[in-house]
Amino acid sequence: RSSALSASHIDGGYTASGDASGNTVTLSGGSATDLHGGHTESGNATGNTVTISGGTVTGTAAGGYTASGNATSNTANLTGSPVLTNAVLYGGFSAAAGNDVTTGNTLNVYRTGLSAGNIANFGNLNFYLPADITSGTNVLTLTRNADTDLTNTRITAYLEGDANLTNGDTINLIHRTGTGSLITTGMSTNVTAYEGVTLTHRGTIAAAGSDLVLTVTGTSSTLPEQTKSLTETRAGG
Repeated sequence: RSSALSASHIDGGYTASGDASGNTVTLSGGSATDLHGGHTESGNATGNTVTISGGTVTGTAAGGYTASGNATSNTANLTGSPVLTNAVLYGGFSAAAGNDVTTGNTLNVYRTGLSAGNIANFGNLNFYLPADITSGTNVLTLTRNADTDLTNTRITAYLEGDANLTNGDTINLIHRTGTGSLITTGMSTNVTAYEGVTLTHRGTIAAAGSDLVLTVTGTSSTLPEQTKSLTETRAGG
């Protein structure tokens, strides 16, 4: 389901009873208070997708929403130039306490210079960085006065093309402007870089104050044979 309308609540799929699975919603314009890929009042929300490429969301955007069950293996995609400054992005959301709302949920960020209120309940964060990115760029700015919890989250940054980055350059994958902390307990990171045919970047991802920062640590003139993963670190906070 695609939408460029204005409404208080938009769901890719809705059921009052049973699981909400495999639903998709795309917001390309207009506005919504709440935007959900799949929504169930009694069941699990799994395998749903919400894509935001334009328009405005002022409340919550969730891959999967349930009033009573688990919300897992859902996806949220950010691209284009949406207005999300006051919105909280959830991989999964359950109105009932104690349910699994994180496992397998993924946020894909395809643009730089994006802003949102906050993000929550993602097991995976993927940042796809453009070839023209420069040192000091803010990819996703979070504005709310609240903690951003990345406990046990897998963070991956992909550098593509001929990025003009050198040793010591930094990219703020997450830049926080509100109060609160960036919680990184059990967070794991991976930098995958493709630079032309033979030149690749090495880097690390770690918390720096309340930001999540990718730091370029060097370049390599040979492309690994079995994997393009250049560095993998474990981070704890």
